[in-house]
Amino acid sequence: MSIPLVAYYWTGGVPQAFDVKVVSPVGAYLVTSDRWRPGTVLRLVFQYGVASRPGSPEAGEAAMQMVRARIVHIGVDGVGVRLVYLNKHERKSFRQFLARAPGWVA
Repeated sequence: MSIPLVAYYWTGGVPQAFDVKVVSPVGAYLVTSDRWRPGTVLRLVFQYGVASRPGSPEAGEAAMQMVRARIVHIGVDGVGVRLVYLNKHERKSFRQFLARAPGWVA
């Protein structure tokens, strides 16, 4: 599902929001010029809401959720990741985060 969502990951520099083209409880596609080898594990912080798009007309609070992700696909404009949960609680928490996102349809 495509929703107004961004992801942050550590690059060693100033934090930057990367657009998320598609997301589900299983995986996501991040628009980024960074390229990693398949299998690389990242720690992503997903965010939606006003704070994710400065100056945007969106209403509502910003929400954030951290999740681990493994690179599974290298695309022309980004990377595809599979989300990695350590337990059922993490999986449930991310599903609830998505359920509260504006425009999310399960």
